[in-house]
Amino acid sequence: MPTIYSNVLEEIKNEAKSLLLDSLKKIYPEYADKVTIVIDRPPKKELGDLASPIGFQLAKIMAKSKQEMRSLSEEISKKIVENLSFKETLFRDAKAVGGYVNLFIDQDKFNNVVVNSILALNENYGSSNIGKNNVLVVEHTSANPIHPLHIGTARNSILGDSLAKIFKFLGYRVNRRFYVDDMGKQVAYLVYGVKKLGNLDMQGKKDHLLGVIYSCVNTILHTRHASIELSKLKNEFISVIEDLEVKLDSLKNSRAYIKHYYNIKILLEKTRQLSTTDWLILIEHIIEIVDELAKTDRAIGIFKEKLLNIQKRVIEHVDWINAENEIKKKWGNVYAKLYAKTSEGDIEEQVSELIKKYEIGDDEVVGFFKDVCSQALEGFKETLKRFGIDFDAYDWESQLVWEGRVKEVIEKLKEKGWVIEDANSKALFLDIRRAVIEREDIREIFGLNEKKVKRAIKEGKEDKILPPNLALTRSDGTTLYTTRDIAYSIWKFEKTGAKIVLNVIGVDQTLAQKQIRAALKLAGYEEYADNLIHVAYELVTLPGAKFSSRRGRYITFDELFLEAKRRVFNIIIDRNSEVDEEEAEKISEKVAIGAIKYALLSVSPTKKITFNWEQVLDFEQNSGPFIQYAYTRAHNILRRINFEVPKNVDLSYLKEEKELELVWKLAEFPNIVLEAAKMFRPDIIAEYSNKLAQIFNSFYQRYRVLQAKDENVKNARIALVEAYRITMGNAMRLLGIPILERM
Repeated sequence: MPTIYSNVLEEIKNEAKSLLLDSLKKIYPEYADKVTIVIDRPPKKELGDLASPIGFQLAKIMAKSKQEMRSLSEEISKKIVENLSFKETLFRDAKAVGGYVNLFIDQDKFNNVVVNSILALNENYGSSNIGKNNVLVVEHTSANPIHPLHIGTARNSILGDSLAKIFKFLGYRVNRRFYVDDMGKQVAYLVYGVKKLGNLDMQGKKDHLLGVIYSCVNTILHTRHASIELSKLKNEFISVIEDLEVKLDSLKNSRAYIKHYYNIKILLEKTRQLSTTDWLILIEHIIEIVDELAKTDRAIGIFKEKLLNIQKRVIEHVDWINAENEIKKKWGNVYAKLYAKTSEGDIEEQVSELIKKYEIGDDEVVGFFKDVCSQALEGFKETLKRFGIDFDAYDWESQLVWEGRVKEVIEKLKEKGWVIEDANSKALFLDIRRAVIEREDIREIFGLNEKKVKRAIKEGKEDKILPPNLALTRSDGTTLYTTRDIAYSIWKFEKTGAKIVLNVIGVDQTLAQKQIRAALKLAGYEEYADNLIHVAYELVTLPGAKFSSRRGRYITFDELFLEAKRRVFNIIIDRNSEVDEEEAEKISEKVAIGAIKYALLSVSPTKKITFNWEQVLDFEQNSGPFIQYAYTRAHNILRRINFEVPKNVDLSYLKEEKELELVWKLAEFPNIVLEAAKMFRPDIIAEYSNKLAQIFNSFYQRYRVLQAKDENVKNARIALVEAYRITMGNAMRLLGIPILERM
């Protein structure tokens, strides 16, 4: 019966530590318990398979001087090597190199243990029970039900789903939850639009239609405001130029100032007198003049600041007007109807009234909100189902409010003395700044120490260094999303019995997540705060694209998939003349899913992604299709022998360079999974999969498997191919990438 290990490399490292410790006890028994033996991989293969700086470690303890350390470390290493016994181990030799002991594995034994372990464990290879069946919550996606899932949300969904798979693989009882943010102001804007519009006969997915309505309402609101504000800004602009003209008039002591004064005077006259003049263009012209003047006269700098501020606000308002033109082109019928039906009354006031009524549970308003959100969620589910992503529960934000959980949190914080009231607005705030000053555990959350805090206060830099207080309620008493998030965090732990909760949320929510953890500690939930982990992820961009859901500028998850499927279909038809249309479509769907998932997982979550179709669909390297194809190659080899892998194969017949490289890479998989979990980074598994596929492809191209002349070599290679297929399949399942039998 072959020896089976769940993690061969860890077993070998432990065996190496035991070997070194046994030798150490023979020659230096008094120091055996004073050294923690370190095992690493040497930088070069020829130096050994594993190495330990044990000579240096012990010399630091024994040497009386630095000069003695070097010679003593070499002497120790040599003595340790002389007293090593490799009997019944996976090692064959060792060498003393300086203060290092370099160990060489018995390759034949190693091959057998690695491959046989993989074959025996099969789909469990790489798994472990470090989770001990403890509950771990992964809250992910949790997109506002106001528009379809887009490319940014796709990263959240795919990242969260992969993390859930990884932790389940490691023995956790994973609970996947979606937080329905139905009480936010954004949802109220959408509900307002739906109520105004009434029944609208539009075909297609409901979440897409709701996205259209949401963008239209926001654009109507902001363009009306923009028109008014631009008129005010023009007057503000004229006022600044008039002041500048007066200033320059007093400085006409050089020809340069005379020239600039005259230019400003003419531009001011054009702005005031000529209604047809595009004053928006004049802003840039005048800023250039002021910028030149400010280089030699600091007094002019204040005018530059004022003009830049005006320009910034102008750009924002003009962008809304441009968005209106875009939306009219795309969704003119919806926009026109909404524009006509929202002409009376203040939109903001009506939206605020909806929020108040929903929070107190007004039946009619609740019905509207629930219906709209449910329609959006159905659209989300349809999209995510296609990608094999689902949830154990959908938690509604409103339920936390109606059950009194949010109020309960505020009361607890009040009891602890951490809530303050704004004297003017009567809004409630969590006094995080005082907490940072007084408590070390709160400082740690924000990456501060007592010395830094005291210096900030002394230098009057509190606003730059210390985190802001957290708003708990508005002036009208309604709560904010962060307040509700505090209650939800407590609820997730208590409802599920979770030991750990992962919040997969954008990096832009980093401050809010820290504030929530601080609030938990201040409310007395220290353990929850310590085990609430923010898995932050960065933006996804497309070259030349600007995203804004409020302005209707986004690439939806559905669009992304269909475009990927279209492109893949064309590639498959061009690459494979034997595949028919029906099969090509089935393959293209799975390859498209794999391509998108890999693209959004292969980059560390904290790094931005620029989505590039050439890279995403590169069948030759570092992509979903690449690793899918590498898996399919192994599958095709085994299919020819009806997957009848020989039993009790002697793996010592694997001697070639790429064979041995592949065996070692396969042995790394359990540690790769552990590292990915520890770092909350599925990209570590994606990178491993890419490298594993590269090594297998090199093996595939260099050596014959089924046509090997020696039967023993043939059987060993078949077993190796099966071990590769199992390992790659397990890695792909953790990434959520579909496995194909044919491409």
